[in-house]
Amino acid sequence: MELFTACLLPSNEQEVWKLSRYLSEAFAPLHMAAGSDILGWDIDAEKGRISCFELPGNSSQSLARADVIRQAAKGIADYILYELEPALLRSLLHKESGYTDTTELQKIESISRELLYGENHEPLSINEEQLADWRKRHNKISEELGEFLSLNTTVHVHGFITFRLASYWDTLRETAEYAIDEYVMEKQYQDFISLLRYFVAMQDTKTSVVHLFQMDDGQFQLCNSQLLPLEYRNSDRIVADMLEAEMNVEDRVVSTLIAASPRQILIHTRSANQQVIRTIESIFGDRVQVCSGCGNCSRFFEQMETAGSVIGEAPYSSEI
Repeated sequence: MELFTACLLPSNEQEVWKLSRYLSEAFAPLHMAAGSDILGWDIDAEKGRISCFELPGNSSQSLARADVIRQAAKGIADYILYELEPALLRSLLHKESGYTDTTELQKIESISRELLYGENHEPLSINEEQLADWRKRHNKISEELGEFLSLNTTVHVHGFITFRLASYWDTLRETAEYAIDEYVMEKQYQDFISLLRYFVAMQDTKTSVVHLFQMDDGQFQLCNSQLLPLEYRNSDRIVADMLEAEMNVEDRVVSTLIAASPRQILIHTRSANQQVIRTIESIFGDRVQVCSGCGNCSRFFEQMETAGSVIGEAPYSSEI
């Protein structure tokens, strides 16, 4: 007796065998529990059909139809998420994002895939932190499939995805919208960094070197070449306003560095990969040198941990 049939149209032999593998893996626990094969498979790769039926002579081990539906839904859901989802996301972005430039679409897709799967961007190597959301998507799909297969014995997979998975599409759409927002913010940020970089390049150098010490709590102390505190003011109102309006990083540090306009910036830190340091490097380019263990680091960190002095506690002095 035929239990269900899954169809892939347009048929693609490679995809048919992929789906058959996911179905086989989904049904493996039932076969193991029965101690023998109680289901047979009829795979027509050319026509894109996979049919599952009960083997004759196994009436004493007949499976409840609910068990069959549950495992079939699981296998098909696995196939959709692992094999089809990246292409579904790409199609959604092309149709609904409003972007037509290929490079921009690729960047937005890359952000979307990182949101869905983590830093590897691939469903088969999904990060642990994205796994909970993956399971939610899987549950949405398998529940819809279970309801459908309880009333029908044949499911056309691509048609089912297109017309029956509204809640799943909503989830993909939310991911795409979030990725677009991230892309827009990053683009605005990079444009603003470019503007600051141009502003810095047009400035005359005002001092030879500035030492920037980052404390373990994330706060900063700027010092002159004698390692004395570099007191600050927002001497350029335009830059100060730009920073306040546009940047969500250590605004005063960047503003002070721009006001000081040093020939060289030495950053002393125990954590060189923070965003604010990358921002300073982006703005000042080859003027920046990051240090993580010189003699000045050790002495200054010890003194600062004792004194608790951080940038912003002293008024501006023209002696930079």
